[in-house]
Amino acid sequence: MSNEANRDKPEEGSQSKEGEPSSLEAQEQQAEAKLERIIDRLPPEQIPPMLRELFVGIIERGSSQKLDPEALKIAASSVDRDNQNKFLFLTQKETNKAEQAKLDHELKTKEHDLKVRRYESQVRMLWPILLSAIILVLGCIGAGIYLAATNHETLGYSLLSATISAVFAFFGGMGTSHFFKRD
Repeated sequence: MSNEANRDKPEEGSQSKEGEPSSLEAQEQQAEAKLERIIDRLPPEQIPPMLRELFVGIIERGSSQKLDPEALKIAASSVDRDNQNKFLFLTQKETNKAEQAKLDHELKTKEHDLKVRRYESQVRMLWPILLSAIILVLGCIGAGIYLAATNHETLGYSLLSATISAVFAFFGGMGTSHFFKRD
């Protein structure tokens, strides 16, 4: 029994094979640590979540176990589905931008049409005023000439000079410049 006990106990001068990792295991651990550091440095959006979990699972299991082909198929299909969803999102985003641009164009067109209508309504409103002013000016000039010809020279000349001054002042734009500006 003492021989068996001595065989089970390791010799004090020699090292146990169970407690010491082999050089192959040490290399695997170094490779796993290096791969883990590389994965951690990548931004999360570059590695789809399913593939990240798969890599982490591979690292945790070790390279001695084989990968399940079904798990790889599921991971690949989820990556494809993720890419398809991203594509659909981006196409919908571009469609929304195009629709928004079309609506903005329609709004600007309607605003322009409204400005044109406002301008046209001002012009239509000014025609009767313009005709009345022309008739008034011609009437004042005619009355001034008549008064000057009938021995009321002071009143006639005053009426003529006032009328001509008013016409020049109007065309000079005193108080009427906003009618001629376009928005």
